[in-house]
Amino acid sequence: MRTHSRVDAMVEDAYALLVDGDVPSALMLARQSVQLDPNHADARSVLGACLHAWHEPDEAVAAFTKAIELDPRGARFYFGRGRVHLDEGRFDRAAKDLQRANDIHPGVAACLSGLAVCAEARGDLNAAIRHLEDARLVDLANPDFPEALARLYLARGVSTWTTIENGDRVPTSYADVTSARQALKKIEALPVTQPDIVAAVADLTKAVKEAERRRFYATAKPGIMAIVLGVLMLAPTPLIGYALLGGGILYFVALRPPQYDLNRRSLKRSQMSRFDETMNRLYYQPDSTAIQMVAANSVGAGIALRIATGIFKVVTVPVMAVWALLENYDVADYLAIEAGKLKVFVGERLLDDPLLNRFRPTRPAA
Repeated sequence: MRTHSRVDAMVEDAYALLVDGDVPSALMLARQSVQLDPNHADARSVLGACLHAWHEPDEAVAAFTKAIELDPRGARFYFGRGRVHLDEGRFDRAAKDLQRANDIHPGVAACLSGLAVCAEARGDLNAAIRHLEDARLVDLANPDFPEALARLYLARGVSTWTTIENGDRVPTSYADVTSARQALKKIEALPVTQPDIVAAVADLTKAVKEAERRRFYATAKPGIMAIVLGVLMLAPTPLIGYALLGGGILYFVALRPPQYDLNRRSLKRSQMSRFDETMNRLYYQPDSTAIQMVAANSVGAGIALRIATGIFKVVTVPVMAVWALLENYDVADYLAIEAGKLKVFVGERLLDDPLLNRFRPTRPAA
């Protein structure tokens, strides 16, 4: 019993020396405690911590492993070994040990933040954010957690954006923009002061605004010709005249998709819709091979065919304008995305909230 008490005191002294930064003295005392009682789990643990600080990771892992063998329910031993694996970049092993420590003794901020690092390393940003949010709830005074959370929010906000040739990332869907907006909103609630994060938030805010800006991307000539032809035909054929005039005006309004949709059309050719293909064939492609062949055989026939093709383009402006309106202002899709996100929020955040569950009536036991 005296030996055990003496080892306990040596372990405490070794930890105190380690905290003060006197690693050599702590390591020497830890070795002596292990020699005095090889089956003392805490002595093995402090030896592992000292070896970790002494940059001997393999020996540190062996010491923590021996401590776990002596006391398999010691959460601090799994945590210590997990930290060694984490510092060595062995994230899978680190996550396994840290999760085991959290299962035995849940709610330790350092353990949760370590799990967040492991999750981020394997690309699971959602899990990383969840662990770090839990860690911050446990330790609100920790100044590192808000900054780390902000970085994770920024990473998740643009995780679905597409990387272009110069290395920048751009959104190609409404969901991409929504994800970035949600990230910015979460960061607003954090006390973030680091200049690089503040600058990144400003850049993302600017990028979101640019992505939502609508731009006229078609050629103006068909729309102008439709308006002119519509005005000329108002007197002889009012119905056709108004159709062309209205279609021409609508042409300039409807062919203004947001920038993120233009990004999709230019970067993801495989996702081009039938509308995009029709616009390309009708307005953007040069004269077809058939027209070129006719023009080569007969100049007059070639001119006539070009005029007929031009008239066809102008006449179809009202149809393309209405089609473009449905393509570029598809509010139904936006509402469906938002409704889906609201459903997830209600299901995962509100219904499972422990605070709200306290006030929910419970059914009496049968």
